[in-house]
Amino acid sequence: MLIEAAKQYKIEVSSTELKNTVDSVKTKYKDEKEFDKNLKEQGLTETSLKKEIKDNIMKIKYISTEINNRAKRPTDEQLKTFYNNVISRINGLELNLSSQDDKLVSLVSNNLKRIYSEQVKIRQIFIKCLNTYTKEQQKEAKTKIKSLQKELALPDVNFAQLSVKYSDDQVLRQKKGDLGFVLKEDIDPAIAKVIFSLQVGDFNKKLIHTNNGYHFFRAEEKKAKMPIEFDNIKASLSELLYKQNIQDEYDKLLSELKGKADIKIYQK
Repeated sequence: MLIEAAKQYKIEVSSTELKNTVDSVKTKYKDEKEFDKNLKEQGLTETSLKKEIKDNIMKIKYISTEINNRAKRPTDEQLKTFYNNVISRINGLELNLSSQDDKLVSLVSNNLKRIYSEQVKIRQIFIKCLNTYTKEQQKEAKTKIKSLQKELALPDVNFAQLSVKYSDDQVLRQKKGDLGFVLKEDIDPAIAKVIFSLQVGDFNKKLIHTNNGYHFFRAEEKKAKMPIEFDNIKASLSELLYKQNIQDEYDKLLSELKGKADIKIYQK
């Protein structure tokens, strides 16, 4: 059935296409002898294999052509509706959507939230001091902190180098304390309050204490919250929804062809 449909679409397989696919199959075997042996075990000859591969390529091309013909780009109205749903989700409103639409809206809203929300690029110095530490270990940590604070008080302090020197975390030292951009929801609210109140170039003078130890954070760069304008993201939304339409049509076509198609994957 699929072959007949492919012929109606005038789908063809070039000799180069066929040869390349056959050669690709052969590379899965160590030599021609092993390849021929495998063909015999499957009751095939190289000629019959080529025919099956050719038919298989035609079927795949037919499915691809059919999906592309079926899938439609979203209308402006559909884009606007999707955009409004995304903004509503970002604002914490409840939406009555299908499971698939809800998943897509959530994905987009989370991504846009990360891009357009207020962000701060931070650098950290971390002194480890667990609650389970002995008094002697706690004393060592506090001695280290005093030494650090003296260096932080110096003019033209190099916060990055101090993170390399003092931080009790190998990855943090390797990155010179660079944690990249963070959002308020990424971190503990108490820490976020301190970090987002810092001016660029400043660090917290008062120690931040957590269950893991003590922290100094420096604001390296700030990005203000930006409005999510429809016209700015319309093209991206269009492409996203179009890809979703292609996936939907693919699923529908496979469902229609279930039990009728016999596409094979040639592998060892």
